[in-house]
Amino acid sequence: MEDHICVAWIDDKFTDPDDARTTQAKAIDQAGGDGLSIELVPSTNDGFLDWVNRFSDIDQPRPDILILDFRLAQSPALAGSLKLDDGYKLRKILELTPLRLVPKYLVSAVFHEKQVGPNIEGFEWILADPVDSRSVSDQLISDGRDYRLIYDFMSKYSAKSEEALRSLIGQLNTPEGSCEEVVDLIHHALGRARQSSNAKAHAQIDSSGVGNEASALVFSRWLRGILLMRLGPLIDALSVANLLGADQDYYSRELAGLIANQRPSASYQGLFKYLCSPRWWRAEIINWILESFGDISLGPLSHLAPQMAARLSIPDDCRARCAVCGELWPDVVAYDVEDSDELRQVHRYCSEAVEDQELVIGFDEIRYFQKD
Repeated sequence: MEDHICVAWIDDKFTDPDDARTTQAKAIDQAGGDGLSIELVPSTNDGFLDWVNRFSDIDQPRPDILILDFRLAQSPALAGSLKLDDGYKLRKILELTPLRLVPKYLVSAVFHEKQVGPNIEGFEWILADPVDSRSVSDQLISDGRDYRLIYDFMSKYSAKSEEALRSLIGQLNTPEGSCEEVVDLIHHALGRARQSSNAKAHAQIDSSGVGNEASALVFSRWLRGILLMRLGPLIDALSVANLLGADQDYYSRELAGLIANQRPSASYQGLFKYLCSPRWWRAEIINWILESFGDISLGPLSHLAPQMAARLSIPDDCRARCAVCGELWPDVVAYDVEDSDELRQVHRYCSEAVEDQELVIGFDEIRYFQKD
């Protein structure tokens, strides 16, 4: 059996054994069984600094994941007179401690499920109120194992092992037709990470693997914040629906299962698969179209989508329409300025690129739209 995943959860409510958050955390711990152990760490002035400092001993195993509460009524005395009354501030202080390279999650009941996402102001993930003990425990176990795999990869990659890189491609469950593209993107991402002053600083701390840990954290953030969130080799449900000429509801109801049955390799099943909306390999979707419908020819979506809608017998009122102009065959997805949590199917000419965004090689730009 694999080693259990160790999580440290910091919350001021843990001083009260009867508090709802304490009960909630214990339920998640129990749901994880032998695969998970959660240490409940009260964020009070008494004892918290001693708890942090015990990890100065290099032989003391650190947690696989830290969970920080968003609002802290009682804050730890780690920064003199600075009031650490929320998880954001506490995270910044922990960056100066032996726990600096441990992946950190932020949790709070104030977050809505639509607002969860990776890479938000230094956190690896934002958790909404984790009321489903089983799904949260499964996620933490899966995440912890994925972080360990990435660290193992980085240890080997530091020796410039192409074999290690191919091993990681296997952990991403990358289809053969997308392997070279993903290899190039990984080389680019790791090259940027190694050129950053932060990564160099971590690599110079000592020779005990801290540099590898820093690179592993940078790389896991790239996986979750770029590969699994930006549209590139992997695309979201709305982008697949655009290709097939279907609206969101019809795709989810009728077509997602069809593709899963006929082309299982199209669905992303690699690292961190539980932590984002479902993703599909763009190349596999295209291959499924070409192999399933021999007379379909590739081209602009305005040409491909109507062909697919006809071949799939999509009803007229279920065909893809632009959220802005209402016309058929949208070709991109974009955020609604009035409801920024939601992506919609739109035409490129009905939307705008987000200003000052980071343009990443191999990935689509982020777009938005605003109705008149």
